Amino acid sequence: MPGRRSLSPTQINLYSSYFKLHLRWLPSFTPVTYLCKLLGLHLVAAFLQLELFRVYEDMMNKKERLSALFCNLSVRAGVL
Repeated sequence: MPGRRSLSPTQINLYSSYFKLHLRWLPSFTPVTYLCKLLGLHLVAAFLQLELFRVYEDMMNKKERLSALFCNLSVRAGVL
């Protein structure tokens, strides 16, 4: 693929990321029928699944983007 570079392991950051665990209170359509199970329970707590994934970050592209950004800011400010 043209323009694609191979990167060494020191140029790539790998870290885990995840979505927050959310708690939702849901109405229950079937009341509990045993007294020991709290008769007439109307709310049920539900937890959404925790999603875990890996994120790869290309450090070379990040450095190039930052240097281009600072260069543009310097030109706008009249430093260069």
